[in-house]
Amino acid sequence: MSDPFVPAVQSLWWVQTTILPPGDPEQQRVAAVLEVPPTVDGTIAIVLQSGAERRLPVQCRLWTASNVTPLGRLDDEGFAGLVERFSL
Repeated sequence: MSDPFVPAVQSLWWVQTTILPPGDPEQQRVAAVLEVPPTVDGTIAIVLQSGAERRLPVQCRLWTASNVTPLGRLDDEGFAGLVERFSL
């Protein structure tokens, strides 16, 4: 098993749905990282990029190379829209 790491805010990832709350019929989803904890002991806030965007928590300890695959970085305009819709 690979070591957990804290992803960069605004990064895009393929995420295995096994690390998400139960009930997703897909094996992977594209997710944008909205907020990150200071260490791997916290929770990452992601927004799933699917038919209906939704904000979900992911335990950072599950954020490993075996569970996520990098896709790049969300453009500034797209990220600003996510922040506006999903930040607390």
